[in-house]
Amino acid sequence: MIFLASNLGAFPDEVEAGIRLCQDGLALFWELDDKPGITRALNVLGELSRMVGDYDHAEVVYKECLALSRQIGDKQRAGVMLSNLSYVAMHQGDYVRAEALIRESLTITVELNTKYFTGLCIAMLAGPVSANGQPERAVRLLGASEGILLSLGASLQPADQIEIDCYLADIRAKLDEKIYREAWSQGRAMSIEDAVAYALDG
Repeated sequence: MIFLASNLGAFPDEVEAGIRLCQDGLALFWELDDKPGITRALNVLGELSRMVGDYDHAEVVYKECLALSRQIGDKQRAGVMLSNLSYVAMHQGDYVRAEALIRESLTITVELNTKYFTGLCIAMLAGPVSANGQPERAVRLLGASEGILLSLGASLQPADQIEIDCYLADIRAKLDEKIYREAWSQGRAMSIEDAVAYALDG
């Protein structure tokens, strides 16, 4: 049920149906006291809520998931929740908090050596970095993230792609095309180790 709800999130017209399915699944997991199942369901519910612009509800759900993930020792899920809360902070206009959250998430992904989420976090960092006045640095982060994900044969999930596309459009509006292309190429040339160091140095 949760897998189906998550897939429905890829189709905007079906998101509301996905939310209902997810709520049903969440109730069942609570009844079974299946804490890993609860965190999965909360994550999907938060994602779907964010996709329909209900950021207040998404924040509540993500925070609940973060607390439970920490309680059961699921560091990876906790890292994902921190990054999701960074998206919410961006929508709320709190760019400083958004950057702090994604940095914390990136630190966890590096500790766990989860390369996909490391690449994702680096892309996510570009949003608050640009909003905090460093668009050229943000482009390098996006280029680095693209290089990491391509090396893994991976791509962004729909809920992430929506947000990163918005960051990209904002950044491109701020920079001359030549500067943009040069910065992107510089990011793409980074190794994952160099990209992480660059992301955390600032």
